[in-house]
Amino acid sequence: MAPGNGAGAVDADTPPPFVQRPKRSPQPVRPDNTYATRPAPKGFRDLPWGASLDQAKAALGLVPVTSPKPLPGTFQRPDELLKLGQADVRTVAYYFPKGQFMGAGIMFEGEANFFLIKDHLIELYGPGRQVGDRYGWTWDSVNIDLRLKNGLGELRYTYEPPAKK
Repeated sequence: MAPGNGAGAVDADTPPPFVQRPKRSPQPVRPDNTYATRPAPKGFRDLPWGASLDQAKAALGLVPVTSPKPLPGTFQRPDELLKLGQADVRTVAYYFPKGQFMGAGIMFEGEANFFLIKDHLIELYGPGRQVGDRYGWTWDSVNIDLRLKNGLGELRYTYEPPAKK
């Protein structure tokens, strides 16, 4: 008997039941946690992203990092406040590749300071995102990356100017 002719006929386009995929119940829409929910920082410690090295030296008194070794394009403030929120930090560095302010790095010690920094940043920028051993915030042109490994922590701010159209 040809398909579609009479009782027990099977439509040629319908797979047999053992091949059909089970129907899934609708899943709730999960929020996109790729990007931070609050506005990105416009700079770091009163220095706007993209500022020239000359502007930064005049405004903050930046000097080149020379210890433990010279780091090209990396500067520090002699009078730097070694705190972030309630956390104690060891060093703060300002990065100027090609003479423009494009990032900052903070080194700290211990789990207590990690959690104090994380709480401070969550208060400023909302919840971040955990990826492996890193916790961070992402915007179109700014990233903040927090990490603790073997008792030493680092916090990095990076800025990438939007592409010119």
